Amino acid sequence: MSASFDSRRFAAVAVLAVLLLAGIIWIVWATLAIGAIEERTEQQRAQLETLSERTRELFASGGADGPETKISVYFAGDTPAIAAAAVQRTVDEIVDDAGGRVVESQILPVEQGADPAHRIDLRASFEADIDAFQAALYNIETHLPMMMIRSMSARSFTGRGAGNAEDENPTLQISLVVSGFWAADEE
Repeated sequence: MSASFDSRRFAAVAVLAVLLLAGIIWIVWATLAIGAIEERTEQQRAQLETLSERTRELFASGGADGPETKISVYFAGDTPAIAAAAVQRTVDEIVDDAGGRVVESQILPVEQGADPAHRIDLRASFEADIDAFQAALYNIETHLPMMMIRSMSARSFTGRGAGNAEDENPTLQISLVVSGFWAADEE
């Protein structure tokens, strides 16, 4: 009987130890999860504050109308040719500001459909290092009036012996087709 009583006592103590250990593990896990949730919440609050600040700045620079200010996604111009020149000038400025060098840019013919938002395609060729290339791509895609990159090709000068193969930021030859949109003013 005493061996059976000892084994029951041992089993009860073992079950109690396992339950105690499981409770401790659960408390530690919950504490870590709460910490991770609080950290994520702080990150999201910081992002929300940044977005709120950027929105206030955008409305402040857009005029005194505040939230009623209309943000245009279309290039301005009385004619498609004037809007195309604005697209060309904008892309050239973005590439120059990013640190690239525009080699050529050309407005491409686009067949217009019944859509009132007329598409303007521009082929731009430029030279830039990788950092300037990334900055130019980002600025083109996030620019207002809206533009989008329809096609892109990039080649390195190092393949032709014009650059150092060990260079971490080589100069690239980039060719983009960028689309912008123009809508006739209804005023």
